[in-house]
Amino acid sequence: MDRQMARSKVSNTEPQVAPDIRPVRRLLSGTVVQVVVFVNGLILTIAASVILHMFIQGMIQNDIKRVVWDSQERVQGSLTELQSILRSAATIIVTSRAMGEDAIRKNVLYGVTDIGKFERFFWISRNPAASPDQPAWLMHDIATQKLTDEAAMATVITDDELLKFVTALTSKSADGLVLSSDIPATQYVQEYVRPVIKARPFLMKQTLMAGTPNEIIIVGVSRPSRIIEKEWIDNKDGLNRLALRDVEYGHSIFFLDRVGTQSEESLTVDNSQNFEINIGGEKWRMLIDAGVNEASRFLLHAPMMLLVFGLALTVVGSLYVRNNQKQSVRLSAMNRTLAQKNYELNSEVTQREKLNATVRKAEREYRAIIDSVSDIIFETSTDGEILFLNGTWRKVTGFEIDQAIARNIFELLHPQDQDEQRTNFEQLVKGQRNAYRMLTRLRTMEGSFRTVELAMSMIRMDDNKNLRVVGTMTDVEERRRAERALTEAEKKYRTIVENAAGGIYQIAASGQILSANPAMARIFEYDTVEGFMREVQNAHALYVMQRERARLIRELEVVGVAKNFELEVKTRSGQKVWISENARAVRNDEGSILYFEGSVENITQRKLAEMSLREAKVRSDLASRAKSEFLANMSHELRTPLNAIIGFSEIIKDEVLGKMENRQYWEYARDIYDSGRNLLNIINEILDVSRIEAGERQLNEGIINTDHVIMSCLSFVQPKADAANLTITNLTEGGVPNLIAEELAIKQILLNVLSNAIKFTPEGGRITIAHEVDSEGQMRISITDTGIGLDENEIEKAISPFGQIETSLSRAGSGAGLGLTLVDSLMKLHGGKLELFSQKGIGTTVTLLFPSRRVTQERGTRRWQG
Repeated sequence: MDRQMARSKVSNTEPQVAPDIRPVRRLLSGTVVQVVVFVNGLILTIAASVILHMFIQGMIQNDIKRVVWDSQERVQGSLTELQSILRSAATIIVTSRAMGEDAIRKNVLYGVTDIGKFERFFWISRNPAASPDQPAWLMHDIATQKLTDEAAMATVITDDELLKFVTALTSKSADGLVLSSDIPATQYVQEYVRPVIKARPFLMKQTLMAGTPNEIIIVGVSRPSRIIEKEWIDNKDGLNRLALRDVEYGHSIFFLDRVGTQSEESLTVDNSQNFEINIGGEKWRMLIDAGVNEASRFLLHAPMMLLVFGLALTVVGSLYVRNNQKQSVRLSAMNRTLAQKNYELNSEVTQREKLNATVRKAEREYRAIIDSVSDIIFETSTDGEILFLNGTWRKVTGFEIDQAIARNIFELLHPQDQDEQRTNFEQLVKGQRNAYRMLTRLRTMEGSFRTVELAMSMIRMDDNKNLRVVGTMTDVEERRRAERALTEAEKKYRTIVENAAGGIYQIAASGQILSANPAMARIFEYDTVEGFMREVQNAHALYVMQRERARLIRELEVVGVAKNFELEVKTRSGQKVWISENARAVRNDEGSILYFEGSVENITQRKLAEMSLREAKVRSDLASRAKSEFLANMSHELRTPLNAIIGFSEIIKDEVLGKMENRQYWEYARDIYDSGRNLLNIINEILDVSRIEAGERQLNEGIINTDHVIMSCLSFVQPKADAANLTITNLTEGGVPNLIAEELAIKQILLNVLSNAIKFTPEGGRITIAHEVDSEGQMRISITDTGIGLDENEIEKAISPFGQIETSLSRAGSGAGLGLTLVDSLMKLHGGKLELFSQKGIGTTVTLLFPSRRVTQERGTRRWQG
């Protein structure tokens, strides 16, 4: 009845209209939309094709420019790289020339990378034995690459012809770098067929020390195909043609033709990209013809493909819009019919939703109250099958409620508790037992068991007259765990106290012992704690120094804590021992002291050791003072006769009073003078080390010109180096920062290190001095030699006082072994450090490390004049 009234009410409210013309309007509007979609699609497709065509043309032009740029950079960079290889080889040849041709060849082959870019590499020197019958120049080969048959036939110039050509170039350009492609007896040949590659060899030379007897010419012969690799050419598919031509001689040096449709002469300056390359005294012209590569050719068709695809998509879209409009007209009629039916159903659904919402709200409130309870509330059948669980189940066990519903509750208990709980449950169901509580263990998701208090509260009957058992489970695991932890902590504390190595106590303010551990009793020589507490009535009386004990008590009363108090106490036998005591005052809520507690450690052995160390230090200081006094006295006593010996021997050696007829006496006088000077130097070194160790050596600091100091020291040791045929290379000239230091001490350091390097370097060796400043501002001055080298034990011995290394080179003019010791002491006096790195049979590097606070920003700019 209600539904009929609702329908009649709806039908009465709907307006009565003429026949519906909306489908016709929709059909007309659909045609307009179809035309608009087609026109817009056509315009967008044409515009996109034009834009894509312009973009692709721009991209192709950029690719062509990139190919031209890459080709220019490749040729220019390869020629520059050949110059670098030539200069590197020239440096090695100059520095290794004294070692012989074999050494030069090995050093160049292993020391210069990419030497293989030259087909032939040699150097020319002036012939010292030149005569009309002998050549004026000598050729020294270093590297000759294996040539292909065709290239070998193309390069048939002999060594004599090549030598004459090089010397002719030298007369043309006496110094500097020269590049020449006009090598006689060489040909311009084709090396590859696909793509076509033609090339001729060219020569690059570097003249050093021109116009002197030591003049040398470094020569390398190569060809463009060695610097423009075929692999690079294969990867540049946009490079159609490339030519290198000598501007002065007018002939071709290199030609690449990937297309193969035109002759080499057709590539001119007018129809190609061209650049001029200046190398040494010669000019080359590079001509490049770049085109479209395979990928770009494919992209040229993309705009047309986009146009065809866009037109097809536009037609399909227009047809889709038309078909969609027809479907819309049909669906509109169906929707009008369904709208009436839907209105009728909505009224009934609204009423039912209101009733359901009220029921759900009440259920949520009831569930929220049940879930908020901290205990698990459950309901089971008379067989123990779980029918209901509240949300606490998930918090306690970790299982979801759905996983436990319909399972037997006794299966979730510990296997040892299941039989007992099932028996009690059956007795409750049969009425043989009242509600009860009992501890049991409940399984959790982790596989462990939690202790819970299971309470079976009541039996009720549901709507279907079925009996249901209601109960709760209270989680008591945390309480049980806390009880066990408290017991364990108490037991652990008792064990720690009883087994502690140090004494632990509690005493009242009056001195009565309240508690103590066995270690406390043992310290005072009592067998048991009970005997200790019984016999000692006043613990304060055990302390030998009552004043110190009173001070400890006052500190506890004021501060509350006392740490590391060292006191002397009396044991049961009357023996005195030392203890270290830590204590604190324990107070009540009102702030009054209840008792003192603390720990005691027997430190008698440590105190005895400290007293022994103090006595040993006193004896050591007395011995050091006696040594300093002895050295001071000995220096005075030794220097007086030494001055007379050195002075008179110098008079005899220099023949001040007249020429000495017997030259053997003159030699004896010279030996006496040299020995006296060496002995005086040794005495001075011993005194310097002793003064530094005693802290009596003071630095007379100032800003010193490090360049001048280094040059001064080198000039001093240069005669010794020349006598031993040693080469000293100074890489620091003009660039070493100035130092804040004592100039005399720095000279003393450098002379000692340089003298050692000269002494232990065999004849013909090298000594190099260099420097660097690191990122932290510290400066390192390194002195490297090619001497005999040291192992780890010899390094330690060399730095130690009076340590000497026994070698075949060390005895001539050897000192007392204090050179490196003095260097180390003087570096430490400057706040620096001595570093020594050596390898047996290779050489030694001594590094002087100066801290950043002694390095200035100024550098020595003027050359030292000596």
